[in-house]
Amino acid sequence: MVKTRSETMEEIRDMIAAMEKRRQEEKENEDKRRQEEKETENLRRLEDRELLVTLISKIETSKVSTEDMKKEIEETKEDMIKKIEVTRGLVEKRHDEVTRTLENIRLEVEKSQKLRVEGKPEVICSPVNGIIKPPTFDGEISWPVYRRQFEAAAQNNGWTNEQKATALILALRGKAVEILQNIPEDAQKKYETVVSALELRYGSQYLKQVYQSQLKVRIQGSNESVQEYGAEVEKMARLAWPEAPEEFLHQFTIQCFLDGLRDVDLQQTLRLGRGRYQILKDAIVAALEYEAVKNVSRHQRKVHQIRGVAEVEEGDLNTLSQVLAAQFEKYLGPIAEYLKQKRQGRPKCYFCGLIGHLQRDCRQRTRSEDSRQAPQYQRNSEN
Repeated sequence: MVKTRSETMEEIRDMIAAMEKRRQEEKENEDKRRQEEKETENLRRLEDRELLVTLISKIETSKVSTEDMKKEIEETKEDMIKKIEVTRGLVEKRHDEVTRTLENIRLEVEKSQKLRVEGKPEVICSPVNGIIKPPTFDGEISWPVYRRQFEAAAQNNGWTNEQKATALILALRGKAVEILQNIPEDAQKKYETVVSALELRYGSQYLKQVYQSQLKVRIQGSNESVQEYGAEVEKMARLAWPEAPEEFLHQFTIQCFLDGLRDVDLQQTLRLGRGRYQILKDAIVAALEYEAVKNVSRHQRKVHQIRGVAEVEEGDLNTLSQVLAAQFEKYLGPIAEYLKQKRQGRPKCYFCGLIGHLQRDCRQRTRSEDSRQAPQYQRNSEN
């Protein structure tokens, strides 16, 4: 049989009432336990006081030797240490039981948020009718951001300050749990006290001066893109002046962004268009456009340089080829001509230029040599 919505809501109310009743019983048991612990502590103190009074009376009434007195003091000390250890064990055991009980309650609350309706898929309770569980806090995420989330969940759930304090303590994880050591146990029920301790440890209002100083000397890293650098500047500015107006933050972040740019040419170019930037995003877009144009220009310049080098190299090769051809023609031309004439059977004399004989058989060459030698012979005869 399918249950109606009113019946389902009635079951939810019964479950919540049962849980509230169980929580009240747990609270009463906790109060009883604390009362018993106080009574046990008073009895222990009374026993310790009686032991001390007995020891003092023994010292005053009897003449006990120094060694005996030391021995008795050591025994008393050991007894007290044993009692303290036993008490500590009981307290830790009780603390574990309370923790498990709270964890069981938390699990039951989570289960009550989910209702399974027959014939339909599982339905999760809406934020209006159900309880929103706040996220956990481990100290690694931003405390102001987490506090906004927690306050939103607490407001939706209608928690009192004591319930908010309990929920906030249960949401702590990791190193953030250690903050409870600095808060007295009675004060842990006060939401403002727990928040103040977390604000002192993880809040940003005490670090405003630090962020302001860091922002003054913040420059773009060597491997940091323009987008990353701009986002970091905006984040630091909002941490340094969290309560400043938006108009001031926009103009201030633009100025810091321009001052810290690594590229001097880009910085000067953006300063010329300073009046056109209403928010930091406008300056970042202008910087990206400048880098894109610069990269395209650099690529075109490299292409022109490569083409010029190729043209120069091609011209040099043509000139070198012409020089080598001339040299080959000069030295290999006669040899080629001789081989050609030899193949034709009619050699050419390279002394007189006539065809039909070689230079060694040239008569004109023989006559020329004889005419040069005759005067020399006559001079030798006269001498």
